[in-house]
Amino acid sequence: MGIRGMRLTKGRTLLAIAIASGGALALLALHSSGKPTVSLPVGSLLTLQRISYGQRQPFTLKPWQSQLQKVMDQLPTWLSRRLPAVSNSPGMWEAGRLPLPGGDALYVWLTRQDSRSGHYVGTGLYWAEILDEHGCPFHCAQAGGITYNPRAATAAEYEVGWFAFQAFPRWQKRFRLRFYNYQHKFVGEFVVANPLLRGPANWETEPLPITKRDGDLTFTLQRFSLHANTNGPGSGSGRLQSPPLIAPIFEVRDPGRLTTEWEPVQMDLFDSLGNQPSVWPFKTPFLCPFESAWKLRVKFCGKENSGVSSNACWTVHHLKLPSPGSYAALSMTQQVQGLTLRLIGLAGAGHTSYSNDVPVRARPLNGLEREDYSETSMAAGSGGRMETKHDILMPIPHVALLVSGLTEDKRISVQASDEHGRNFSAKIWEWDFWSGGFKESHGRYLAFKHDSHYFLGLDLPAEATELDLTVCVHRVRTVEFVVKPPARLP
Repeated sequence: MGIRGMRLTKGRTLLAIAIASGGALALLALHSSGKPTVSLPVGSLLTLQRISYGQRQPFTLKPWQSQLQKVMDQLPTWLSRRLPAVSNSPGMWEAGRLPLPGGDALYVWLTRQDSRSGHYVGTGLYWAEILDEHGCPFHCAQAGGITYNPRAATAAEYEVGWFAFQAFPRWQKRFRLRFYNYQHKFVGEFVVANPLLRGPANWETEPLPITKRDGDLTFTLQRFSLHANTNGPGSGSGRLQSPPLIAPIFEVRDPGRLTTEWEPVQMDLFDSLGNQPSVWPFKTPFLCPFESAWKLRVKFCGKENSGVSSNACWTVHHLKLPSPGSYAALSMTQQVQGLTLRLIGLAGAGHTSYSNDVPVRARPLNGLEREDYSETSMAAGSGGRMETKHDILMPIPHVALLVSGLTEDKRISVQASDEHGRNFSAKIWEWDFWSGGFKESHGRYLAFKHDSHYFLGLDLPAEATELDLTVCVHRVRTVEFVVKPPARLP
């Protein structure tokens, strides 16, 4: 039974957990080490090596090598050079982002061993979630792995897997920790002790509708509900399910009159226990609606023509559009609302490579790549000298933009107009969890990201040869609403 069609009522669970053929996977056993272990049907053991709350601590399967390496690092250079290396540095991968970067989180570390040989093998894990006593899911915010095999190519082949949560049932003494593979299928679960017990704060909720003011603008939360999320692969026992969608309805007045020139561009969710959920990779926050109060922090942006939006724009005229498989190197910089905007390249459809923020080569797409998109970034160097490389595959022309100084209280938007006066908003692609590939995003406003590079698609008509490019900086308006969580799925 899946999420769709279920109702959230007291005493009933949000999710029906049915483990039929895979039921044996969830049985807990104790490994000889005394650590919780699950026996998997493929002849291996999944072991929970560590669970802790706080900052992420180093973890290694070979602590003696680390200690020996520290000793060798203290030896004179002439001596250490004559000694064999203890080991190569382990390989690592990491994905996702904590909702509160740098904040404390719940970390779990796992390994998998062959039952016969005892050798460590790839964990095969891709995703983790925690279920509370109501069946409410808390999804991990970050995932990563460590390998001692330099030839390991995928996350599934890493011998150590780890997951981080900044949202979990803090008031429960024990909860269920579940793991999934690359096909989003259930692998196993542990019932674990909570390393951080915490009661809720006393938040006072307001009845709907709730109105908040920011300068001349008023923002009203009119309605608030939960809906089944149909973006995933559908219901089914033993498969990861998408969390429900939070569906707020807002009304904006500017000033006093109803306006459609403002739209919500980001919604952060909190509960009175101190939880803030991840939006990676489901793009929507979710917390257990059985808690007494939620706080919604909503960011709004106004269109370029909004009178009180505090926007500022930079337009570059008469850019010649490169043909497919070619590029034009640009070097144009402008200061806008405290940000530094720099155009570094304009390319036609195809593969384009950048080195140290300069386009260096391009080639057209082949017949199998007409609908594909990919972006690969690398950085290497030492002694303060870094080399960056970006390889972009895009089925439409794109512009490469560097943005310095962007913060959470600002957004940027990019528009192009061709020689016939037709306007087009730039496109971006984001990783899609369910398909395992990139999918076009329809957001108009581009948010802050740690890498300042933006490669923006321009879906122009085939006959277009010239364009004007307009980059706007938007000041975000932020308001908060404290509400009673919705009680039902329609």
